[in-house]
Amino acid sequence: MISKLCVKDESSKLEAVVVGIADDWGPNPLPEEAVDPKSREHLINGTYPIESDVKAELECLANKLQENGGSTSLCNTTYF
Repeated sequence: MISKLCVKDESSKLEAVVVGIADDWGPNPLPEEAVDPKSREHLINGTYPIESDVKAELECLANKLQENGGSTSLCNTTYF
């Protein structure tokens, strides 16, 4: 699936969307380990998302995209 993606520009209509997954979320970082200010704020306030909530949000996004005629793929492979 990934090998078939071809991005020609940033303003054309989307033909497909690759939606990530939230498996193996791991432990929440400490506030001082946060990678950005908003994450740090949520860690301090106790509102940092949990894995099950993120999974539900991503599945909802994929469903909405499919309802609107989009082609979606839940991707569970990480590329570095």
